[in-house]
Amino acid sequence: MKFEIKSATNGCILKCTDDDSEYVYQFQGLSSDVEAFADFLRELTDAHGPQDGRYEELRIHILVKPGDKHPDFNGCPECGEHMEV
Repeated sequence: MKFEIKSATNGCILKCTDDDSEYVYQFQGLSSDVEAFADFLRELTDAHGPQDGRYEELRIHILVKPGDKHPDFNGCPECGEHMEV
């Protein structure tokens, strides 16, 4: 399956080449471009990604975290997960 993503004034347009369908996604009501794009990726995964479940060996997670140089970052610079001691 191939996707084409085009930028729009207030969001983006996703075109799926398999069924030649187009989806318009508007970035409204979100506090930042990063959160808006992460939300778009979640929508894309839900609609066209693999159907994974809670008991599967692998799942797709799309997370928004502070950068490793931002004052709110409190994780490991290597993985960003565990806390530094």
